[in-house]
Amino acid sequence: MVTLVIDRKLLRQDPEGTRSVLARRLDPELAGILDRVSALDRRRREILVRAEALKAERNTASEEVAQRKRARQPAEELLARLKASGEEVKGLDVDLKAVDDQLDSLLLTVPNLPLPEVPDGDATGNRVLRTAGTVPSFGFTPRPHWELGQSLGLFDLARGTKIAGSGFPLFTGQGARLVRALVNFMLDLHTRE
Repeated sequence: MVTLVIDRKLLRQDPEGTRSVLARRLDPELAGILDRVSALDRRRREILVRAEALKAERNTASEEVAQRKRARQPAEELLARLKASGEEVKGLDVDLKAVDDQLDSLLLTVPNLPLPEVPDGDATGNRVLRTAGTVPSFGFTPRPHWELGQSLGLFDLARGTKIAGSGFPLFTGQGARLVRALVNFMLDLHTRE
């Protein structure tokens, strides 16, 4: 199960509003992605409508077949239609799964809607609102935390990416124990206070 960042109902109900808010990100690729999302969503709804109509027809035809059999009347042509519509429904279900997979994959590339107070553009446009404490100075060039963590064996970024996707470290050894200790600390703190 994949958790999507943006709700497809929002894109369907207010496409222009969503587009205008996302346009603030100044990403020229987003318009094309949103067009493809809209097209896939329309195709998905068309498939659903057709499949539901066929299922309703099949239910009606099934009742008629039962009535004919009780009355000892021939029902072969109805049974043939039922079989054909059943095959069509199976095909539509396969199409629906393929469209859903494409749509979910594409929706994962659509970013969150920025809040009104967020500056336009990408992360380079962000500004510092406040700082706390003083920035320490070192007599050496400090290494980034991801290099230190990997060199100390606290996490494995490559395996984390392979398992869960970009941005998810796989904590190992003492790193896993540290994460567990922090979780326990927060649970204990919030249940006591």
